[in-house]
Order: sequence, then C-alpha cells, then structure tokens
Amino acid sequence: MTASAVRIAAEEFGTEIIRLSCQGARLDVAPALGFCAVSWQVDEMERLALPLPLREFARQPKTGGVPLLYPFANRLRGDRCLWRGVALDVAGVPGLKRDGNRLPIHGSLVRFGEWSSLSTRCGDLAVAEASLEWDRHLPFFGGYPFRHRLRVRYELGGRTLRVATRVEPLDGAMPISFGWHPYLAFPTAARRETLLQLPDRDHIELDALMLPSRDRGHMVVTGRHAKGTCTLSGHVFDDLFRVGADARAAVHPPLGGARIEFEGGYTFLQVYAPEDSGFVCLEPMTAPGAALSDALDLPEAAPDRPYEASFSLHAG
Repeated sequence: MTASAVRIAAEEFGTEIIRLSCQGARLDVAPALGFCAVSWQVDEMERLALPLPLREFARQPKTGGVPLLYPFANRLRGDRCLWRGVALDVAGVPGLKRDGNRLPIHGSLVRFGEWSSLSTRCGDLAVAEASLEWDRHLPFFGGYPFRHRLRVRYELGGRTLRVATRVEPLDGAMPISFGWHPYLAFPTAARRETLLQLPDRDHIELDALMLPSRDRGHMVVTGRHAKGTCTLSGHVFDDLFRVGADARAAVHPPLGGARIEFEGGYTFLQVYAPEDSGFVCLEPMTAPGAALSDALDLPEAAPDRPYEASFSLHAG
C-alpha cells in the first residue's frame, strides 16, 4: 500500500481534516470549509497559501488553499439572474461573500460543510471524495435552483494532485459556471526571481468592477498572446483569459513551485497575483465571470449529459 487516508478531529486544527498521504506527499482537506484543500506538501515544502493560520482561517470567510467556487466562479453583476426563464436570486444566500462593490463573488460553498457523503480510498493513489444532493432543502437553492448531484474528488499521487468535478442534473438542462481558485505559494522574498508561465490565450477586457466587458453580447478581447514566461517582479495580475481546454500554466520560484494542467471542461483562466503577495492564483473556470448574469458563454449539463471537468497540479 503506497497511500493512506486518515481523519483528524477538529480539536487539533479548529476544523476536521482529511489527510491524504502518498509517496512522501501530503494533502489536507477540510470538509467543513467547502471541501477545500488547505495544505499540500511535497518534499516537506508547502505548496499552497492560506491568508491566516488554519485555526483562524476556519473562523473567517476568507479564501485560500484550493477552494471550489460553486455554482459560479468570480463575480455576478447583481443578485438576480435569469436563464431560460428560470430566476436565480442570491440575495438570501447565507454567508454569501461579496466584494468591495457588494457584488456576489465565489459562489455558495466557501464555508459549506453539510455534504451528503464523504469517503476515502487508497491504493496507488490516496483519494478523498465528497458529494452533495443539491435540492430545495438547501438554504441557498434559490440562488441556483437546479436539482442536481455534485461530486468532487481529490487524487493524490506523489508529486501530482488531481481535482475532478462532476455535475449530474436530476431534472432538465442547467447552466455550468463553476471554477477553482488554487493559491500556489512561494516565499515573498523570492518574488523578484519567481517566473510565471502562461499558455496561448485571449485577454478579456474587464471593466472597473472587474466584470467582463461586452459589446453586443460578445466579450471584448484586447489581444491574443502566445505562450510565454515573465517575471513577477513589478507585475500585478487580476486578469481573465480564454484558453484551450488543454492549457498549462505554472509558477516557478527559485525553489518549489507548481504547474497546472487543464484536463478538460475548463476554457477560462483567471490569473491573480496581488502586489507583494507570496502566492499566484491560476484559476480554472468553466465560464467567464458574470456568465450567469449575462446568460452567455455558458456550457450546459443535462440528465443524459453530466458535466465533467478536471485539472491537475504538479509540484516543481
């Protein structure tokens, strides 16, 4: 047996942890914090960033680690949306995160913990899975009123962490707009020497509210960029790109770092690297920000067409 999975009670870290271990690597997942990965260690080096120590992080609605942004990634244009005659209203969603302009951001699950099922298994990989029956009994159902089953899976295999998401509609067709927000850590002092590698991409214009600009319904593309590498020294990112379904991006500090590989289902990449931060977020998204508000550029799922998306992180 090359892998193991144990559950650690909340007393130790302030929240229950599922700890996966495989070939010297370790992953900690917090079910009560939206099934967020809060630590990924390879070569005894932490590869994820949290804004606070875990015990404090568990008490505050902040993002860090590898949170799932569901059912929408990034921002909405307002509390109410309409998709094919179905009204969505997030105004009453408990604990909904909002940005500085009071726009809804990051979905409903950042601090959700009432999963329908949790399980682990081990073999060549260490695996943790969660599922959720998204139905009318949920307090945030009105914000995304589509009955479905959500499945999330982490697979830890040595230097690789794979994250898979599956949406299984239970009634009719439904829009897909989720994403993930990996915070990839590096020493702040090494920022000047840290390189960011990006894929072929279309740069999407964002307005003053950080929402995609549209012209007669079409997203405004400011330029097409070939894959390449730049240093983080003097650069700040909060940018949206349209990319291929097999896109690759990476952060390369002098030591450590990680590469992300899209394996299918994601065609947008948000890059977030604030000034003087010790992290870069390379965020796979199924749709652009505000896609639910615009009812545009949205993939769909149906009972006979579940939506599956996956990406993998590879330690440098």
